[in-house]
Amino acid sequence: MSVTTQVKTLEADPNSLYKTQKIRFTSDRSILTPTKTIPLDRLNVTIPLNDKAKQLNEIFKRFSAKQIKEADEDSGKYKEIESFFNKQKSKIKHDTVTFCFLDFNEPRLPTTDEIEFLTDLAYCNSDITTIPTLSQFSDSKSSPISYLDYKKYLQKSIESVEQLNHKPIMGIISKLARKNVPDLLEFYYSKGINTFALDLEGSNPISAQMGIFKVLKTLNKMKILDSSYIHGHNVGIRVNKAKDIIPAKDILGFGVGLNSIGEKRTPFKPNPAFLSLIKINPLNKFRLFNKEDYGYWKAISAADLEKEYPSDSSVPISAFKTAFKNTTQFNSIQRIFNFEQLALESHHVKDVINDDAEKTLSYVKKKRYIVADDLKVIESGQKKIK
Repeated sequence: MSVTTQVKTLEADPNSLYKTQKIRFTSDRSILTPTKTIPLDRLNVTIPLNDKAKQLNEIFKRFSAKQIKEADEDSGKYKEIESFFNKQKSKIKHDTVTFCFLDFNEPRLPTTDEIEFLTDLAYCNSDITTIPTLSQFSDSKSSPISYLDYKKYLQKSIESVEQLNHKPIMGIISKLARKNVPDLLEFYYSKGINTFALDLEGSNPISAQMGIFKVLKTLNKMKILDSSYIHGHNVGIRVNKAKDIIPAKDILGFGVGLNSIGEKRTPFKPNPAFLSLIKINPLNKFRLFNKEDYGYWKAISAADLEKEYPSDSSVPISAFKTAFKNTTQFNSIQRIFNFEQLALESHHVKDVINDDAEKTLSYVKKKRYIVADDLKVIESGQKKIK
């Protein structure tokens, strides 16, 4: 039986699924939700983040079978992996919590040795042991891995972790056929697991609402929703390349029942039309999150950037001004800017809920680029999970 995460609801909006929680993973590691992860593997140490954004970190690494085999047989290759994780852990601020997400990218289940390799890494580099994801499992007829085999993999992974364990385990909820959601959650519950990473596969929470509500409804029927913690893993935004400003839908994840959100980790696979557009305008793919209006701004001019730039950003505005003609540099600082601003806003939302939970929706509705249909989704949340 896994060590159970201690979950306590502090305040909850009766008109939506916005709420604050205290999540205690171990005696000296806890977080307050809602919150957004800081992806350490994407963090440039030359830009120190605003301390108010720091609470929850994530590290991500994808492995092939070949990489694992090389690391097992070549001490130099294993040293490279150790160096990668040590570099990320050196960025961790004291009194913050870290999740380590690993992915096995093969059209088959990992072997027992591969499972042990991955779970050992997850255990050593995380405050809660995450079960590695299988990126080629999709619970569909075209999936090379069946749901029953996937469950066997989960069982073996949990057994591997339990050999080491004094930490809670985070169960992964991949994209499942709806009929298998209750079975998977019952399986985790039987193992004492009440902390879950819901893989959105690069979708935003509004687009993924049906899957999220299905998980919440199932936990509610099991009478364990209030004692569960749900992290949105692999969260993306929907990019409309034709519009200069698009609604931010990732930050709305807290309104549909996610307690925290992480970075998009699904590899970017652009279509030919997008690639042609980017060749003409390389900055067209970039977006900057504005927490004042919940919009993602595209290729903002230097003048507009000066006017809109947030005073709490740790990224100096001069960094953007010098990066307008350097897409690689722009991409790096854009990511840092966005995940810091999203984290700061998530912590402000937490304060709004704690001050007066019933005013949470009023706060969100004031954001200029919130879409009316998205608000309806948030407002329907309580009914959808009953």
